[in-house]
Amino acid sequence: MFVIIDGIDGSGKGVIVECLAAALREQGRDVFDARAAMRREGRVPGAEDIGGADAVVTTEPAYAWAGLALREELLRNPAYDPLTVAQAFAVDREIHYRRVILPSSAADKLIISERGISGSLAYQVVAGIPEEKILALPGNRLALENPPDLLVLAQLDAETALKRLAARAGKDDGSYYERRPFLEELAVRYRDPAFREIFQSRGTRVIEISTEGTLADTEARARTLLLPLLAQ
Repeated sequence: MFVIIDGIDGSGKGVIVECLAAALREQGRDVFDARAAMRREGRVPGAEDIGGADAVVTTEPAYAWAGLALREELLRNPAYDPLTVAQAFAVDREIHYRRVILPSSAADKLIISERGISGSLAYQVVAGIPEEKILALPGNRLALENPPDLLVLAQLDAETALKRLAARAGKDDGSYYERRPFLEELAVRYRDPAFREIFQSRGTRVIEISTEGTLADTEARARTLLLPLLAQ
């Protein structure tokens, strides 16, 4: 199964991913953390690195190569045209799919990714790029030719998300996406039936999980709602 966890900044995507990874390890599953490998090795891992792991936990953008340029420069500097950012995401995505997603899927591994093509089809549309331009980029086409089995949308209002972002140590990274008006529009986009239909029409099951309340509340909901689905 291939699962993408997505939502606005500060909505608790990372909490859900970490909770699921911990639960899988408790079950005795061998979980390969591609995010940690990227940070440690300075590159995007491949099938030879993942080896015989049962499950893979990963992220977009990557913590290496094109993804690192996005994280450290493009997403922090509003001087870059949104289309430039979209193109960089698509390049990072194609590398991610060819090195992590597709080999892991071919080997019947469980894949859990924090963000994915859904993020581009939300953030970049709100940034003003026509949906058809996003869909036409090669990395995005590849992603939609290999859609997730499950898209989990973390649901949280923009005001609460901003409070959480402000409380995170070291989270003030200058991203112009983390502004109230943008997050409010983004929350609307994630709830748009037309957005969800992009995935549902390709066989993806789309579900919501509320991340209101405490971290423990979110973890409990994730275990109750998602773990049975991952076992299918």
